[in-house]
Amino acid sequence: GCVNRKTQLSFITMASHYYNQSIRGSIVADADYHELPEVLRFNKYGGVLSPQERDSVAKSKGLCNKCGKVTHKVTALRSVPLNNDDVKNGVCLICHPEQRGAVKEKKK
Repeated sequence: GCVNRKTQLSFITMASHYYNQSIRGSIVADADYHELPEVLRFNKYGGVLSPQERDSVAKSKGLCNKCGKVTHKVTALRSVPLNNDDVKNGVCLICHPEQRGAVKEKKK
């Protein structure tokens, strides 16, 4: 039948809310979703990013896809892995502590 505009918008808003909630539950199992930087949570229109979209954005911006820490210096032509206290050869040691020893062994 005939559905008025207000009912349509209400349904769309409700469906969008439930869709976002279902995605939000599956995004990050080992880190709090709300601690991620906004660039890894939302697209430019305010929609919630899927895990695949989040990985793509993180890679293009040189960020860890789990915590958002900068892991690479991104230039127009390439991305250069960083080395500091929290990152070794572009690997975030906060999210991948097992890499701390593995990276040190490579240098020997």
